[in-house]
Amino acid sequence: MTITKLGERYSVSPQLTLKDLELAAKDGIELIINNRPDAESEDQPLSSDLAEKALELGVQYVENAFDFKTLSQQHIDAQSQLLNLNKKTLSFCRTGTRSSVLWILSGVKSGGNYSSLRKHVELSGFDLTRCEAAMEQFI
Repeated sequence: MTITKLGERYSVSPQLTLKDLELAAKDGIELIINNRPDAESEDQPLSSDLAEKALELGVQYVENAFDFKTLSQQHIDAQSQLLNLNKKTLSFCRTGTRSSVLWILSGVKSGGNYSSLRKHVELSGFDLTRCEAAMEQFI
């Protein structure tokens, strides 16, 4: 499991497995946010299976899944509300990029500077070039 810390209490990751959830719980993660729709790939665990495992581990699990064609203000608002819970959060998607985009857009919604947030994410290893059109409508 590769985790990239973007904020004090917010990290992103590529697709999680059931075993990854166990490791995250041991690391003190309190909230898992799934930003990846089911069935994007055959080897991907179902969100319902991940939610069940998280419940067993005592970790809050929320599905806020989207792709860049369906990204909406509702997704940004939901992610922002979850971030405002101030829990140690791990958000995941296929590569971590979508979860990073929602972190940027949630930050902008809270008054953060888009260019600074984007630069921070890019310096953390994410190429946001393919996400520009989706993000532009919300900044």
